[in-house]
Amino acid sequence: MEESTSKFSLRATLVCRQSSDPSQPIHFLSRQYGEKLSKCLNCRYTKQRTAYHLYCETCDYGIHRHCYYLPRCRLSDITRPHTLQESYQYFSSCFACGDEGIGHDLNYYCATCGLFFHKVCSLYPPEIRHPFHAQHPLKLTFSSDSSFSDLKQLPTSWQEEHSDSETELDVSDVSISDLRCKCCQRHLQEVYYHCSVCNFSLNLTCTRNPPPFTIFNYKSHEHPLYIFPRRIASPCDACGLSLENTHDLVYACFSCNFMVHRACIYLPRVIKITRHPHRLSLSSSLPSGKFPCGVCRLTIDVTYGQFSCNKGCHYAVHSKCAIEERIWDGKDLDGVPEEPDEDVEPFERIDDETIQHFSHEHSLRINMSNRVCDEDSFCQACIIPILVSESFYGCTQCSFLLHEACASFPRKKDHPLHKHRLILHPIPPKPLEVVQIQGGTFKQYSRYVEGMFKYSGCDQSGYGFVYICSEEGCQFQLDARCASLPDPFIHGSHSHGLFFNLSKGRMHGV
Repeated sequence: MEESTSKFSLRATLVCRQSSDPSQPIHFLSRQYGEKLSKCLNCRYTKQRTAYHLYCETCDYGIHRHCYYLPRCRLSDITRPHTLQESYQYFSSCFACGDEGIGHDLNYYCATCGLFFHKVCSLYPPEIRHPFHAQHPLKLTFSSDSSFSDLKQLPTSWQEEHSDSETELDVSDVSISDLRCKCCQRHLQEVYYHCSVCNFSLNLTCTRNPPPFTIFNYKSHEHPLYIFPRRIASPCDACGLSLENTHDLVYACFSCNFMVHRACIYLPRVIKITRHPHRLSLSSSLPSGKFPCGVCRLTIDVTYGQFSCNKGCHYAVHSKCAIEERIWDGKDLDGVPEEPDEDVEPFERIDDETIQHFSHEHSLRINMSNRVCDEDSFCQACIIPILVSESFYGCTQCSFLLHEACASFPRKKDHPLHKHRLILHPIPPKPLEVVQIQGGTFKQYSRYVEGMFKYSGCDQSGYGFVYICSEEGCQFQLDARCASLPDPFIHGSHSHGLFFNLSKGRMHGV
C-alpha cells in the first residue's frame, strides 16, 4: 500500500506510553505531517502546535509533540501515567510543597487527580542521592495529612516498584514526633523524600535549595563550621538556646567542640540599642557574677555568648533579645567610628531667672511658687494644670507656661519603647471656640481639639510636647510625660522595680 505524501512514519525512540503489558512488543510513535489531529490524547484539543504530531498505530491515538514531552503526574500509575497540563491560573496549594501558585506563572495541573503542581515541583525524580544522607537513596514519598499510614492512596504499581527487602517501609516504627524534615525541622510537606531504613526524611524545598555544608566566617569563629544534621540536647555556644528544639540548622566546629545555630553565625559584632547609652559588643563569655538581661530581665548564663557594654558597664543582653526587631535597628556598627553624641540643651540661660526655650519665641522667667495662676492655667508641655506649690516658667509677653521640670525635657532621647532616636517636638494645643445649646440657651466655651494626636506608647490621645521618631517613614510618637518615666522605676504600691512592657496588651506577673 502506497503511503500518502502527507504522511511520513519514522520509527524512533518515542515509545507509546499507553502500552502496559510487558509481554507485548513495545509500541513506537510515528510522526505525522500535514494531517490534522482529530483529538490530542492529553489536552483533548485539535490545535496543531507544531509541523507534525505523534501517532500510535497500535493504540490508534494521536498526541501533540508538545504534550508528549509534558511531565507526568508523580501520583499516577507508572504503566498509565497522567500527563500534566499547563496551567496559568492561581491555586491555593501545590500538592508537592504546599505553597500557593501565582497566576500568570507557568504551573501544571493533573486533570485526573485534580492536583496542581509548581513547574519545579513537578520535575522531582522518584529517587535521589543526597549528601545529608549518603548511606541510602531517598525515595519520593506521598503522604496524607503528613502520615506514613496512608500507603493505600499510592498506586499499587508505585508501591511494588519502590518496595524491596532493603527499603521496605515499616509503618510500625514511625512515630508522630518524627514527622519532621531532618534539615529544616519543619513538618513534612505532602510530598517529601524518605529513607525507610533510617526513618530519614527531607522536604522537597530542602532538597531543591540545600544549605552550604561548610561555612567560613572568621568573625564568628576561627575555624570552618560544618553542617551537623542531627539535633542534640545541647545549648548553642553563641546564644545559649537549645540546639534540639529549633527550626534552624546547626553547624559545628570539630576542632574545638563549638556548635551554633546557622543564624547565630551571622550575629552582628557591635550594635547600639536604645536601652543603654553605650554600644554593645558580642562576646563569648562574661566575668563570673550575676548579669540580668537588659531586655527580658532574666539572668544571663555567663558561659555563652551575649552582648555586653564595650565601655565596662555592668550591662549585658541575651544575644537573641538584643537583635529583636523591636529592640535593634538592624545596623552592625563593627568598624564604624563612634561619633560623639552632642546633647542639644532645650533652652539657653539668659540669667539666673530667665531662659530662652526652643519651643517659644519669647523669653521665660522662673516663678518660684509665689504667683497664683488662673484656674485654667496649664503647662504647654504636659497639659497638666500648674499648682500653686509648683515652680514654673512663664512668658514675659504672653500666657505661655512650662513646669520647671518640663522645661528641662531633653531635645533628643533614647527610649526603651522604641529602637530609634526620638526628637522632642513642641506641638501646643490651639483653643477652638465651640458653641453648644443647653436648655435652649447658647453657651460658649473653649475646647482644645486642634493639635491632638495619639501616642504610640500609652495608646492615648492628647496634646502637648511629643517625642517623634527621627527615622524617615517611622510614625512612632511618645507623650513627653511617658518618656520622662525612668526604667525601671519604683512605685509606692510595689516593693520591686517596674519595667516597661514591650508586649502591648499583655500583662506579666501575678
